Amino acid sequence: MNREFDSVHTMSLWLTSASPSPGGYFKWIDHAIDSFNISAYNGTQGNPIILNGRGFKIKGDQTYGDNYITKNFTHGSTITMSTSGTHQYSIVSAGSTLHIPEGATCCRVYNDTIQGTWDIDETTGDCYNVAVPGTVELANNKTLNCNNCYFSETEATIETPGGTVTGNNNQFSIIDFGFTASASPYDFSLTSGSCLIDSGVNTPGLSADIYGIKVPFNNTPDVGAYEYYDSLFTITGNNTEINYSTFDGQNEIIGIVVPSIYSGTKIQNITAIGCKLGINAGGDVELSNSILWNETGNDIFINESSEVTVSGANYIQDSVKVGDGSYTTGGYTTTWNGSDPFRRPNDLNLDINSTCINTGNNSIWSGVVDVTDVDSENITDSSGNIVVPGGTVDIGAYEKYWKEKITKTYPGKILGITRVKIGKVMGRQ
Repeated sequence: MNREFDSVHTMSLWLTSASPSPGGYFKWIDHAIDSFNISAYNGTQGNPIILNGRGFKIKGDQTYGDNYITKNFTHGSTITMSTSGTHQYSIVSAGSTLHIPEGATCCRVYNDTIQGTWDIDETTGDCYNVAVPGTVELANNKTLNCNNCYFSETEATIETPGGTVTGNNNQFSIIDFGFTASASPYDFSLTSGSCLIDSGVNTPGLSADIYGIKVPFNNTPDVGAYEYYDSLFTITGNNTEINYSTFDGQNEIIGIVVPSIYSGTKIQNITAIGCKLGINAGGDVELSNSILWNETGNDIFINESSEVTVSGANYIQDSVKVGDGSYTTGGYTTTWNGSDPFRRPNDLNLDINSTCINTGNNSIWSGVVDVTDVDSENITDSSGNIVVPGGTVDIGAYEKYWKEKITKTYPGKILGITRVKIGKVMGRQ
């Protein structure tokens, strides 16, 4: 079972306990942590110690023991690996160093973005999908075994001290990696034309990038720490609520992205249709009274160390969870009877026979004043009383009011959106 750390102190206590768990992750807090040295604590080949930073920033030096899997960190320091260590989906910032010291055999690096220095003093294990806009220092008579890695330097420059680069599909002398911002303040997420998109190779055990995005988002992973994606809406702060909203997209688009660094997201009475992932949950999410309808499957992706909790009945067409995270029903079950719940075509109001009518959870809105659906129909009054027909709220963004409504369309395209209507988005940004 994973442990959650909010500081280096809690991590150290966990490592020194009699029977440490095989892995843990850092709870997001609003400041970077300082140096630590955990080289005295080793995992084993069959049971490595896994540390998931969830995008956590480390400003001090770190030294690891044997058989660690370290991922999803942003480093502003020197990272020293040890035997059979794996470092993945992390940022090594300018002025920082990822160091594989002499004697640290079988170290592997997957999908890092290294703006600083990759200092290699020992022959590596197989490395995949690494983007290196920074520099490589490869020691004499040592070998960098890599595949689908992209370097700003020439191969000859990297091998000049007497080392060797081997592997397949590596690219050198890259001038433009296609990062969102290649100068300070850096942003190593990818723009649509980046040469790193779909240029990686599938590697076992990789399920999500540093942001919590499903990997691969398409059929082939990208190179570097960020997977490229389009989305209809991305959470940008802790404790954000999305209420009574529609997300009508295309299969290559994510409905809602919850980055791994944010927690406390509540998604209540939404209708998401035609999105490759109705919800991509890198952070923690509470899902209530919502319809996720994706005819190609994969309605929810939950990154490891993240959790989606259902606090009301939901209508989910296909995959409840794709990923390694936690999905908890919270006493309620998802419902789907195999039929399309909508009035269609081009109308996301509920069909008169839909099982989403009068099957929601009233406790979500009871006591909350002046709640309205996406069409401004009343859900509660000024005293917080439920005022919907039948006395029970419906599932989804539209409350069925047993009268014909004029079909509304919302023109315009944003990131490939066919149609999107945001109701209420609330929270501390």
